[in-house]
Amino acid sequence: MKYYEKRKQTFERKLEERGKFKLIGEYFGANGKKMLFECLSCGDKFKRNGGDILRSKYCPKCFKVANTTVNNINKSISRTHPELAKRLLHKKEGELYSRYSGQKLWWKCPDCGTEVKRSPKSFNNEFSCKVCSDGISYPNKFFISFLREAKIDYEPEKVFVWSKFEGSYHFRYDFYIKSKNMIIEIMGGQHYGVNDGWFGNRDIILKTDIEKENLAKLHGISNYIKIDCRISEASFMKKSIIKEMKIFYDLKDLNWKNIKSNSLKSRVIEVCEYYKSHEDISIVKLAKIFNLTRDTVSKYLRRGSDVGICNYSPIWSCVHQFIIEQSIVKEDLEKDIRLISKYYNESLEKSISEISFEFNMDKERIIFCLLSGNRDSLCEFPKYKHLDKKILQFTELGEFITSFDSTEIAGKSLHVTESTINRVCSGKALMCKNYIFRNNSEYPRGNKKSVCQYNLNGVFIKEYPSILNAIKETGTTGIYNAAHGKTKTSGGCVWKIYNK
Repeated sequence: MKYYEKRKQTFERKLEERGKFKLIGEYFGANGKKMLFECLSCGDKFKRNGGDILRSKYCPKCFKVANTTVNNINKSISRTHPELAKRLLHKKEGELYSRYSGQKLWWKCPDCGTEVKRSPKSFNNEFSCKVCSDGISYPNKFFISFLREAKIDYEPEKVFVWSKFEGSYHFRYDFYIKSKNMIIEIMGGQHYGVNDGWFGNRDIILKTDIEKENLAKLHGISNYIKIDCRISEASFMKKSIIKEMKIFYDLKDLNWKNIKSNSLKSRVIEVCEYYKSHEDISIVKLAKIFNLTRDTVSKYLRRGSDVGICNYSPIWSCVHQFIIEQSIVKEDLEKDIRLISKYYNESLEKSISEISFEFNMDKERIIFCLLSGNRDSLCEFPKYKHLDKKILQFTELGEFITSFDSTEIAGKSLHVTESTINRVCSGKALMCKNYIFRNNSEYPRGNKKSVCQYNLNGVFIKEYPSILNAIKETGTTGIYNAAHGKTKTSGGCVWKIYNK
């Protein structure tokens, strides 16, 4: 007991000498159990073990204040990172908080106007918007900007046949220049032990780098270049690029100011702005200009269209590509636009298939003419109407409820994903939110379909009001596929759809 009291007195004396905290709870000694303390600065009460409290400078409340607000104006975001401070919604906060503050602030994207609440330390090296950000690191964007300025043809994120392995695992190389048989790897800080733990274990990263290089050289890659970008600053990366690339290219006349300014732009914004000024351009050409895949370009344009940067319609794009491939004469097309738009206004109830049959034209050409007529105010052709892909909604008993012009509209109305509705339409799933969905072409509107059960000899067994009822009563899950001819039998029986 005397030893315990002596230890407690020594502990309290050390606390008093520090003059920051006071023990107000029970003393537990050096067993690691947390004790109750009071901060003498702010009065906040908190728990911590004895060893930690003697090393601590702040209580949790004081620590938050010390690490969010700035005592020295020279350490504020406005002084140390002025480009980042420009993105703040409330500019005054740039003088109050540091670059590495954990306090969540409101930011506004200058390109698309999206507002987001994040802490300054959550940004890596630049402001990134969740809507228009392209997900490409600053060193990679800087090098892409260099390649475009130097007019060097390249393939980004190159995967060779010999770099693919079993399953989905493969080696992906940052850049490949075919004319020089050259692979270029951008070596960020994680490749040199900087930011260790952020990108993974350092030893694993270094081992992978060696394996990638050895594999490339083994398969005849004569030039394997590593660009040192451990510091994500334009001046440092410029020196690294000149050092490695001057042997292969003349870099004297490059405009490095343009390279730096272009590397700060989002590729989403670049693609959308280019598309806006060249609306007749196809996705294929855009993909070649920006060295991206068609899916990536389409994704960028949809994101840009959602926030009003450009006006992109996937339907228009697909049909426009068809018109380009068919090499249709412009004058003939203009005549068709006026003629079909007029006909559409006079017979709104007719579908695309009926109009296509009437004029003996491809559906794509009919849609193109109607979209063009809508753009020129010759007709009112909705984006999703009359595309012969209406989605019909039924109860679990097969009773018709309503129809939607597309899976997108159905998904938004019922708060489900498009892929879920498509799975039900294709028979891969039975229901979604206790509803059955079918395509218009497969399930005519208003017709209630029952399903009949037969044995293998063709003898009638029973009629069910819906496929779902049949599944519940028999316990057989493959009835839909059997009834629609995708499989011959299900549960040892033959199933057929009966229209009432």
